[in-house]
Amino acid sequence: MITDIIVPLLGIVIIIFCVLSFFFPYGEKFVDKIQKIKMFGVDMEVSILTLFIVVGVMMSFSGIYLHISNYEEKIKKANIEKEKAKFALVEAKKMEVKIVVVPEGVDENLPPKLADIQCEYWLPGDDKSFKADIIQGFSSNSFKIIIKDITPRTHISKLLLRDISNNTSWIIKDFMPLEPSFKLIKEK
Repeated sequence: MITDIIVPLLGIVIIIFCVLSFFFPYGEKFVDKIQKIKMFGVDMEVSILTLFIVVGVMMSFSGIYLHISNYEEKIKKANIEKEKAKFALVEAKKMEVKIVVVPEGVDENLPPKLADIQCEYWLPGDDKSFKADIIQGFSSNSFKIIIKDITPRTHISKLLLRDISNNTSWIIKDFMPLEPSFKLIKEK
C-alpha cells in the first residue's frame, strides 16, 4: 500500500527535478548529455532529461493505474455490500402477526377441535396458497391465526379457515393485516 504512494510521488519528484533543471544552474550538466540505448534491435540516442521525464511519467501513471484499479474493486465490493444491506433491510421489515378470528355460527359451548382447524391464505395475483399456523384464541370459539414473513405493505386477497371434521369453511377477502380497516356505524 505504501509503494502505491511512493512510486507515483517519486515519479513526480523526477519530473519536477527535470523541469527545474532548465531554470537552475545544475541543469547545465544534463542539457547536452545524450544517452545511447541499444535493445531489442533498436539503436536510440535520447537526452538524459528526456529519459528521466519518461521514467518519471511512467512511475506516476503506474501509481495512478494502481489507485484506479483498486477503486474499481472497492466500488464492486461496495455494491455487493449495498445489495446485502438492502436484502437485510427487507428481511428486517418482515414480521409475524397474530389475527384473532371468531368463525361465524360456532357455538362457544361446542367449539371445533384445534386439531381439525386448518388455515391458508393467498396473496394478490398468486394462485399458490400459504399455510398459516393456528393456536387457540381467548375464548373457546376463537382462534389466533399466525401469518409469518409479512411487511407493512402485505395485502391478503383471501384467507380461508376450514374445519376438516365437518367440511365447514369461513373466508375473509381483501385485507391488510398491518393496516386494519374498520367500518364505523353512524351514532343515533
